[in-house]
Amino acid sequence: MRTSFFLNIILVIFTLCIASCTVNPRQFLAIDTSYIHQGQPMEEVEAIMGPPDARRKIDHQREAWYYYHQRKHFYQYIPFVGSHIGKVKMEVVEVKFFSNRVEKATFYVSDIQK
Repeated sequence: MRTSFFLNIILVIFTLCIASCTVNPRQFLAIDTSYIHQGQPMEEVEAIMGPPDARRKIDHQREAWYYYHQRKHFYQYIPFVGSHIGKVKMEVVEVKFFSNRVEKATFYVSDIQK
């Protein structure tokens, strides 16, 4: 009886660990950024990257689009303990437009403050 209880506990823990491996589809912002080049129209950028997560109007001719993806290590998806291990990183792509054409595309990674 006692052995059965411990086997059930181990099975539940194992199931939770396996379930933690099912995460969102991977996004490759750094690679996608390499497809963006100076002079490209906004429509092409949106076709490659999708709609931006945020937009910022700089002035009447300039605009910036932002794409975000939270990057965690695989062990950070472990229930109960994963959120206490390591740092979560935010991948960001900033695309600046001038007159609806790409002026500059930048990829960077920053730590997320808890």
